[in-house]
Order: sequence, then structure tokens, then C-alpha cells
Amino acid sequence: GPTGRPLPQWSILTGALTAVAWLAVEIVWFRSTDLIETVGHFTMWLQVVQLYTRKNNREYAFLLILSVLQMVGASTMPGGMTVLFGLILLCYCVLALFTVLIFQFKGTSDLILTATQAAAPPRCAWSGPRPWPAAAFAGSSGPVRPASACSAAPWPAWCFCCCRVRAWPASG
Repeated sequence: GPTGRPLPQWSILTGALTAVAWLAVEIVWFRSTDLIETVGHFTMWLQVVQLYTRKNNREYAFLLILSVLQMVGASTMPGGMTVLFGLILLCYCVLALFTVLIFQFKGTSDLILTATQAAAPPRCAWSGPRPWPAAAFAGSSGPVRPASACSAAPWPAWCFCCCRVRAWPASG
């Protein structure tokens, strides 16, 4: 939500079911003949509900799909295709393509991070985030810090040589 904390799952489910119920009311009770407008309202409310959930890659992909569906629906509405809307749609397509590419990079990065963390030895410095170099200097003061820095300087080289995830591939 606005505070940065997601709503509880029961309220998200209630909101989604309310959106589905409103879709049914709009189709049956109001006898809406403009199905595109009705589905546009439904996707809008689903998007509002999704904005208040805990986010992971699945939710981000769902929001991207809902956004594209809303733009397709807006382009098919009567009187929707003007020169201004065409320019906005062109800008949206460029921005949507850029967003999908960045999302693909994020998903690939998440997969690589998960695989690397799973394959790393348990005592390796790369197996999880550590507050380094702050932890190396914890409790030290004054002239001890340069000595600690000199003793900690070979640490990255040791990690690179000794904490290998897998060996070099064989040539040939």
C-alpha cells in the first residue's frame, strides 16, 4: 500500500472476489452491451488490487499483462483512435517493450542468484549477504583499523581461489 507494506492475503482475496462480483453485476444486472468497457473496469480493479499485494516476479508479470490489456481495450473503444491517442500508444509501446526487457533481465538475474547461492559452499563469503567490511572492523578503534584492513586485504583473493562453485570447463 502507500506505506510500503502489503495488505493481508484475505483482504486481497476479498478485493479480487469483489471485482469478479462487480463484473457479473455489470453484465447481468446493468445488461451492459459494451463488453470492452466492462472488461476494462474489471482489469482496472484487478490492477488496483494487485498493487497492494506482496510483489514477486509473478505479480509484476501480471501487472504488465493487465496494463497491455487495458491499452488494447482503450484502442478498440469508439472514438478512441485519435492522433493524440496514437502518439500516446506509440510511447506506451516503446515503454512497455523497455519494461519487458528489463523485467527479463531481472528474472534472469534472480535465477542466477538462486542457482549461485544453492551451489555455493555453506561457509563461503558468497553464500549470503554479510555486512563486510563493517564486520571486519567491529570493535576495533584507532591504530587497529589499518592493521585489520591489511589483514583483510587478501580475503577477496582467497575467496576467488578457494570458494569456487565449479571447476573450469575442460578444453577440447
